[in-house]
Amino acid sequence: MKATYHITQHVEQFEQWRKENHTQEQYEKGFTDDPAYPFWENIESDLKQLFESGTLQNLSIEEQEGIMYLIARSWDVGNIINWLTISAEEPISYLECTESDFLQMCQWALKTKEEDVKCQFVKVLPFLKTISKDVIRALLLDFYKDGGTYTKRMSLFALQETKYPHLEELVLTSWASEEDEFYTIACINILHSLKSKELKVYLKKAEAYKDWEFLQENIQRIKKEAKLK
Repeated sequence: MKATYHITQHVEQFEQWRKENHTQEQYEKGFTDDPAYPFWENIESDLKQLFESGTLQNLSIEEQEGIMYLIARSWDVGNIINWLTISAEEPISYLECTESDFLQMCQWALKTKEEDVKCQFVKVLPFLKTISKDVIRALLLDFYKDGGTYTKRMSLFALQETKYPHLEELVLTSWASEEDEFYTIACINILHSLKSKELKVYLKKAEAYKDWEFLQENIQRIKKEAKLK
């Protein structure tokens, strides 16, 4: 008999709570206080049992997407996917999710429309210990290609963490594709850390965005550190 982990029910109840406890504008824009949901303990208990059962592969498409939904809602919680405090010493999840489970869910995360899921997987991928760097880099490139601006930026830093050999080329070719202050900041900081010969040229390009104050602060700091005029 197939075990039941109530994933669909958790999603339905969470959605109902979000609608009942927020204005229509908050709900439609995604400005909901998801960490305040009163039944996180129930969700995490069921997901922990699911991971411990080793039966992720038996879930329906609806249940797979339901898990992605719940991970997205836990963006500020970080227990299902430990993206907030992940390190070489910290686990990838506080719910007994194995690296094999994580790798399987990466495929679901690549397909989901939940952008808040993708960035969590990207942040954790470089810390997997039993998966080859080639597999991790390939997944990061997939997330970069399919993700929004924030996920793309996180992917650049994750690829840097894995010492991706073509990172400089990716930064330079993607420079004009994202009209976003923080993406541009990521690019110039990565070029700086790589000691790129193109750094001076791209700092000059970045200086054109006069209205982006935080970017301008980064430019001045990098110029000072790199001893550029």
